[in-house]
Amino acid sequence: MIESFSSSRSWRKLVISRRHLLATTAATGTALTGLPALAPSAAAENRPTAGLRIRSTTVEYATHPLGLDTPHPRLSWILESDARDQAQSAYRIRVATSPDRLGDPDVWDSGKRKSGQSVLVRYDGPALRPRTRYHWSVRVWDDRGRPSPWSAPDWWETGLLGAEWRAHWITAPAELTAPPQLDGATWIWFPEGDPAADAPVATRWFRTTVRATGTVRRARLVVAADDGFTAHVDGTEVAAREALGVAKAWAHPVTVDVTEHLRRGAATLAIAATNAEQGPAGLLATLEVTTEDGTTHHHTDRTWRTTDRRPPATWTSPGHDDSDWTTAKE
Repeated sequence: MIESFSSSRSWRKLVISRRHLLATTAATGTALTGLPALAPSAAAENRPTAGLRIRSTTVEYATHPLGLDTPHPRLSWILESDARDQAQSAYRIRVATSPDRLGDPDVWDSGKRKSGQSVLVRYDGPALRPRTRYHWSVRVWDDRGRPSPWSAPDWWETGLLGAEWRAHWITAPAELTAPPQLDGATWIWFPEGDPAADAPVATRWFRTTVRATGTVRRARLVVAADDGFTAHVDGTEVAAREALGVAKAWAHPVTVDVTEHLRRGAATLAIAATNAEQGPAGLLATLEVTTEDGTTHHHTDRTWRTTDRRPPATWTSPGHDDSDWTTAKE
């Protein structure tokens, strides 16, 4: 309950008295309880305050780099703050062999170093071991001497650092990686004049049937055309190259694995080839099929069928009737 005053004079006395008490307290440093004010401790001065913060860290410009071969990696950090005109005045870096050892680092503690540098700060601790992961953290002080929180632990991993290299270069054998040879194939085209010397700008269509005598283990198709082509196996498009005369694509055959498209028995290989410029035209191809019985090659030659009239959409499928097509010209 608050007691009322009968006169304004009594009220003014109370206000003056309270003001005097507060002024005396502020001047003497004495609390209202009569206890002396506490001076800030060293621990309090070292406690992080709302100044600079470390947003992210990198080692040699990378996040979590692997295989570093430099004996003195360069550490960097990006700072942020809610206030303007903030500047770093010092930093301290700790490096350890695990994150939980950063509080008492077993590798390196830079100690507090007066510096505004935060980019490419050189690791200056003991020699690093090869093939080892190192964890690190950093804190900074602003220009008023206030420390930031420690950054989140980060890491880098060393490479061989001059240690003996025990590995040897290996590669797959040539018979597994080298493309099928085109030695047995011949250039073919629709029989119109001398296509090896001059042919019109046009598309010609080609078909052949191949047979696998056993279970297909691997099948690869190599195609080159002057100038572009689209290849199908049993109605499925398997490879294509745009017809650009200036690209000279005929000098760079395309190799594609078509194993999944071939089964024991007959299969239809259908290719549309386009001559993009007036001049030589041709199609060159080899289908290599490997079964348990061995490897066979099916080349472009005069047994292929061809037409200069656009066929119906079914022309790539096995059931299409190409009896009215003509024999390709070698």
